[in-house]
Amino acid sequence: MTTPQDVVVVVLAAGLSRRYGEGDKLLHVLRGQPLCLHIAGTLSALPFRRQLAVCSNSQVAHLFAEKGFEVVHNIDPQAGLGSSLHAAMRVMDDATSVLVCLADMPFVSAAHLEALVKAFNPEETTAVASSAAAYLGPPAIFSAALLHSLPSTGESGARALLRGATLVSASPAELTDFDTRAAFEADGDNGAAYDLRA
Repeated sequence: MTTPQDVVVVVLAAGLSRRYGEGDKLLHVLRGQPLCLHIAGTLSALPFRRQLAVCSNSQVAHLFAEKGFEVVHNIDPQAGLGSSLHAAMRVMDDATSVLVCLADMPFVSAAHLEALVKAFNPEETTAVASSAAAYLGPPAIFSAALLHSLPSTGESGARALLRGATLVSASPAELTDFDTRAAFEADGDNGAAYDLRA
């Protein structure tokens, strides 16, 4: 059985926030702290082997580093999600199991992450993904060999790897992602933005 100590975590935090508008949504304050710190706090409390955050914004990188993450810089975030995964894979040659999380999903619980890890058997399974209603995707665990086969650009490569994945269900609320300002407003957000200089 896989345990957290066997797993390397990669948090994808280098998106361009196109649907959010001006600014970086990961710095938008949600329930008292920047959006990206929600998943960072949940992950840092678990005994994973290594924890990486792929970032393009220096403030976001600083926040993850403060939580003990190794920061990997994506110098070409416009190349898409594939470029972030490749940037992470280049610094973890010894990884066998990789948990991929998104920095804009603040409500993922430690219990759900532990269930994903428990469901992953590297000898029998290549991927374990989260599901809720029509959603299928991250957080998800992949064999490192499978991730190494991804193209280095584009958004759809990892999605293709989820075909045939073992599924671990969660509530739609737990797998909520924050892509737009309207999503923050719907949560009762006050519209504040985090700034390291404040």
